[in-house]
Amino acid sequence: MSNASQYGDLATQLLVESRRSTATNTLLKYNDVLVRSIVREQRDLEARLDAAFKRTNPPEHDDEDPDATLDQEKRAEGERYMPTVLLYQTAILRNKRCLLAYHHHRLEFLKDLYWSVGGALPLLLSLSPAQGDAQAVLGAGAGGSGSAGAAPQDIRSKLSPHEVDFLRSYAASLLTLRTEAFSSASMAGAGHGLTEDI
Repeated sequence: MSNASQYGDLATQLLVESRRSTATNTLLKYNDVLVRSIVREQRDLEARLDAAFKRTNPPEHDDEDPDATLDQEKRAEGERYMPTVLLYQTAILRNKRCLLAYHHHRLEFLKDLYWSVGGALPLLLSLSPAQGDAQAVLGAGAGGSGSAGAAPQDIRSKLSPHEVDFLRSYAASLLTLRTEAFSSASMAGAGHGLTEDI
């Protein structure tokens, strides 16, 4: 981390990117470099926080210290580092919130894209840029709003491997839910009484 930047600048860049994605209604490529830089900044901040905590907590003595003023001086010296501890802790928490907001935004966008293609995960992951543009034109011509409903971009290349895994587990969970819901409805004989009454 360079001395010219402030703590949280990288996280702010990540939020600006997320906001840009929302404003343009497109899924931008996953910014792995920036996310890793923020994680490195987190580790650096946590190391600095640990060092500051060690300075604020003087070592405890089991035996009585005859000179009480020495202990008071140590406590006063430790209290001088408390604003530093607060600064580091605030920066750590802000970075965590920004990372969570970025990933939450992306996952919600991916869920919307999943439903926009009718819950067809292979279709969503196999869209090439040309196919996505054709679908966007068809969706706009059919009265579509041009939102995430048409999946107008090459999605797979913009996802991290973890996001692809998320989409697969999301689709599998929904399939399990639908299977259980329909099998329990068919076992209960739903709809059977309706045809007998007619």
